[in-house]
Amino acid sequence: MPDRYLQVSALTKSYGSVTALGGVSLDVEKGEFVTLLGPSGSGKTTTLMIIAGFETATSGTVEIGGRSLSNIPPHARNIGIVFQNYALFPHRTALQNIMFPLNMRGVPAAEAERKARAMLDLVGLSSYGDRWPKDMSGGQQQRIALARALVFEPSLLLLDEPLGALDKSMREQMQIEIKRIQKSLGVTTIFVTHDQSEAMTMSDRIAVFEQGRIDQIGTPQEVYRRPSTPFVARFIGDSNLLPGIVLDPEQGLVRTEHFGLMRLPDRLKTATGAKVTLMLRPESIHLAGMMDTRGGDTERMNRAEVNVHTVVPYGESTLLIGRSGGSDLRIRLRAQEADGIGSGASLKLLWPAAAVHAIPTA
Repeated sequence: MPDRYLQVSALTKSYGSVTALGGVSLDVEKGEFVTLLGPSGSGKTTTLMIIAGFETATSGTVEIGGRSLSNIPPHARNIGIVFQNYALFPHRTALQNIMFPLNMRGVPAAEAERKARAMLDLVGLSSYGDRWPKDMSGGQQQRIALARALVFEPSLLLLDEPLGALDKSMREQMQIEIKRIQKSLGVTTIFVTHDQSEAMTMSDRIAVFEQGRIDQIGTPQEVYRRPSTPFVARFIGDSNLLPGIVLDPEQGLVRTEHFGLMRLPDRLKTATGAKVTLMLRPESIHLAGMMDTRGGDTERMNRAEVNVHTVVPYGESTLLIGRSGGSDLRIRLRAQEADGIGSGASLKLLWPAAAVHAIPTA
């Protein structure tokens, strides 16, 4: 990595006979926004707590800017952190909450107030300095907590499920705000969430956790389009996962049980006869006759016919679940394309070879 700033190396953490982390390694560039994504109990929050100094690793190291954090207490690590519950002091105003870390560092009162008011302005709450936490909305409290974590110019910002207590509309608004503030300050940020949409919207890169390890690290586009494991494919976005056997690796041909021969865009790095799992996103599937194939390679199109048994409208789109042989296929169409399609309909489908991704079977 060209500018490795945070280096997490081979972290393990055990609680008696239970292994919470099984060797987590992660390098983060200065100014990067990296999300630790995974289900509950996958190790993402444990990793964050070890970085913060609130947990001690069984083995492994954490370095920031080439300096080991071993034996450095949390308050001396110069790390800002925001939790889901915000942890604001109820007996302090918004301004006093933001000033608190500066007061603890011995910053003169006038300078502390100046910096705190600048942070209030940055988070869009310049007129809220005298408000008490109880008189603010969840989104406003979250902004104050973020301002408090940033006011002392931390080396690293840690965000542990900070949007979990907000409603959907406010979460979406705060995703944009947090990313705007992070980008304007250039602060290196680690964000923990189980929400794939938050990770996709906000991150420069995503580390997908499963059972105490990182399955894949990559940009949102990489982990969505080219997941390295079936777990990543299932956890990020909706997907069809189809077992197959490689028929011709040079031609990118795979035989599936219920959907026949599947064409892939590139040669496969596996041997003839190897087992693979094919991933196909529902939005990549089109109705035959409605997909514009002009200028495309029609020989590299995949085709199937299914009988629809489930229709789920989502407003702007509609999810159809159809069956061929003994296997289901999930198809997501624009709402107007799905008009008139009901349970029992027979559909002829097309999708390009480029939409199919092969995951090696262990």
